[in-house]
Amino acid sequence: MRRLFPIILLMVAGPASLARANFTVSPSQVNFGRVAVGQMAVPQSVFVSSQKNEETRLTVSNWSCTQDFQIWPAGCYSPMPPYGNCIFQVRYRPLRAGFHSCVVQVRDQYGLTSSVMLAGTGEE
Repeated sequence: MRRLFPIILLMVAGPASLARANFTVSPSQVNFGRVAVGQMAVPQSVFVSSQKNEETRLTVSNWSCTQDFQIWPAGCYSPMPPYGNCIFQVRYRPLRAGFHSCVVQVRDQYGLTSSVMLAGTGEE
């Protein structure tokens, strides 16, 4: 006689923070190295690419950044067309000596984010 064992299928829905954004941001970190106080480092480009066949509304925020870091232009155009791309620059001009860092967040209309870590050291 064959025994039948019940099969239990468990489906777990993870938190929203585990969801993947529908866009990519590259690079994920920029290190400007050592820069003289008051001087502008060479600006670095950040590329954002939509991975979805729909318009993507993006906001770029640098609320954790000091005045040492700037985003130019203020972010990507919005909405970004399906499978579209945009580029923004990050700039570093240290106002005082020492290590500086911050995080720039790119967020879509669904609240999903990708981050770019910025760092640099101001030297006298």
